[in-house]
Amino acid sequence: MVKDLIKSMFKVLGYEVRRAAALVSPDSSRHYPFVRQISTSKFDFSLWITSPATDATFINDVFHYAEFKEYIRLVKPGARILDIGTYQGSTGMMLGKLAGPNGFLLGIDPNPVNVMVCQANQSLNHIPPQCMMFLNLAAAHEPGEVQISPRLNSYVVYGHRSAEMPPVRVAAVTGDELDAQYGPFDFLKIDVEGFEQQVLMGCRKILSRRPIVAIELHLDALPDYNSTVAEIFRLLSISTCKVTAEFREKDRQEICQFDPNRCPQSGIVNLFLEPVK
Repeated sequence: MVKDLIKSMFKVLGYEVRRAAALVSPDSSRHYPFVRQISTSKFDFSLWITSPATDATFINDVFHYAEFKEYIRLVKPGARILDIGTYQGSTGMMLGKLAGPNGFLLGIDPNPVNVMVCQANQSLNHIPPQCMMFLNLAAAHEPGEVQISPRLNSYVVYGHRSAEMPPVRVAAVTGDELDAQYGPFDFLKIDVEGFEQQVLMGCRKILSRRPIVAIELHLDALPDYNSTVAEIFRLLSISTCKVTAEFREKDRQEICQFDPNRCPQSGIVNLFLEPVK
């Protein structure tokens, strides 16, 4: 009874309450931030852990999830990567390592705290600016300004999606503008909490070159932005690509072939698109 009441109260505020597994909870006596060493058979780097939430993520050994195995498979040395919605740079560090000294990663995030952590991670790993750069920007379908929620995992306040706290204004650019200044990019990563369609509309020139695309679809949030899966698939020219997927609600160790005609109606899906030559 009490648990149901708490869940309903938080739901009104836009939050979903879930039980955290005890085995993956961070050490309650730990002081943040601290540096954690990340090591796999493919890459090694250091990462600032800034909160219990990011701490729990990496206790879960996130880099062994299928999503990251696909990044390892798809990112080649020398790749030029545009990372839209880079958060605090954990994936960006990995992608930069995979692209190597002859590659380049540009990461953008609308939250300035996230960008500062990204830049700190870049400095911590001694990655020069000719190989990696992070900017405090939002991506949209047109240049200008957008409003974002002030939480670290920010989302754009737009259409029917409102913020639980007063929103913050941030400069917005299109992916194509960034491509003209810092590209050309041959790998496009998008994680924007439901704003996928608008971001893709601003990346038409990049998409016309048929890059590899890694995109996280937040299916429950799409209607709030007047977006549809069908339009996103059209912008991606998905019928001309080989597509693999990780379904967030299922076993995250599994990658499967993706059938666009059987896309789920809810949840989060990570798609990886390789153009068929």
